[in-house]
Amino acid sequence: MAEAWAPGVGWAIGRGEEWSDVSYGDAVEARALYDLLEKEVVPTFYDRDPDGVPRAWVAAVKRSIRHHRPGVQHEPHGPRLRGGHVPAANDKSRAMMRDRLGGARELLSWKERVRATGRASRIDRVEEISGRELPVFGALEIESVVRLGELSPDDVVVEAFSGRLDARSEITDAQSLPMKLASSLGEGRYLYRGRIPCGRPGRTGTPSASSHASVPFA
Repeated sequence: MAEAWAPGVGWAIGRGEEWSDVSYGDAVEARALYDLLEKEVVPTFYDRDPDGVPRAWVAAVKRSIRHHRPGVQHEPHGPRLRGGHVPAANDKSRAMMRDRLGGARELLSWKERVRATGRASRIDRVEEISGRELPVFGALEIESVVRLGELSPDDVVVEAFSGRLDARSEITDAQSLPMKLASSLGEGRYLYRGRIPCGRPGRTGTPSASSHASVPFA
């Protein structure tokens, strides 16, 4: 949560900006998140000493514990945690343990099924359907046919990967935006549609196989 961040404790995404266009704000923050993961979070975690210990990561964890542990029970963060986060975590735990751990077994079974069958899913096609040049602040409309095989649309999140095109028609400033299920085409194939906002002048494009289906693990 934003109010729990402090310099040297975790990483911040943005500076508390508020977006009138929620979809555009989500896209900007998603791009910032991926950039942060690539350049700071992941390298810190995998930077190991000769004993295989990620010293910088462990130090960050210890700083976070020292900073946040008092806040779980006292001001300024205690009431927020006690009033929202802790009860929500307790509710989730009880749901997992209900019926002799039935919820946990169901979740595990779902994850195993997705891992076993998800590799067979693929993108059949991605097409731009606007059919015209777009003005600034317009939206590029695209559609994609996704072959999920034994998975269902409830098992995946389908996103469009797009960005501005440079002089060599290569994508820069890439971002991922969610696409919505439009219809079932039968035999495990589904049609998804999405809109990519064009908030800046210049060419925007999506590679022919850029959409990707990701599995939302709980």
